[in-house]
Amino acid sequence: MTVKHKEVLERNAVLSATQIYGKAVQYALLSGSSECLEEIATGVLDLDESFRDVLDEGGGSVLSYDDAELLAAVSLGEDEIARNAIERIRSFESDPSYDSYYSGVPDGHTGPLVDASIGLFDGDAAAVTEAVEKMLDAHDAEVDGEPRGSREIVDHAAAAVIVLARNRGLDVTVESEYVPDALFDEGD
Repeated sequence: MTVKHKEVLERNAVLSATQIYGKAVQYALLSGSSECLEEIATGVLDLDESFRDVLDEGGGSVLSYDDAELLAAVSLGEDEIARNAIERIRSFESDPSYDSYYSGVPDGHTGPLVDASIGLFDGDAAAVTEAVEKMLDAHDAEVDGEPRGSREIVDHAAAAVIVLARNRGLDVTVESEYVPDALFDEGD
């Protein structure tokens, strides 16, 4: 996979690129292919921080860059990079002008993704489970009981965090209509 840098993308593509790359990491985690995950997550970590400037100037969410970087770093065990992303996310969230890009959802996935990542670092299955449950609550509020598209049927972000937890030997099990039961089947 070739991850394009902002110089080769048109302006509108840059505004959505980091969200797409973050989703690609989620899908790679859910695929179960370590080769696919490594290729995609490494490509995401190769993105330069100038994406943040373009996103900020263009009305996009700089959090999409930080979210993608955080998920990619945690996926590859790059804890120092992940901790730096967490620090940027926390400083952004503490800004009085912060408005979650999941409008109408108080915390969206960003805060819980940070909490889940810290739980993963600490080997704390309970903290990861709590964060995943918050992600699922935000997803449910966003869907509002009426899925309008295939991405609303499964909370890919929450499912990806569960896979990360399992990859790190943590038992994170939740009951939700937005997480496939197959994710918890033994022997997978």
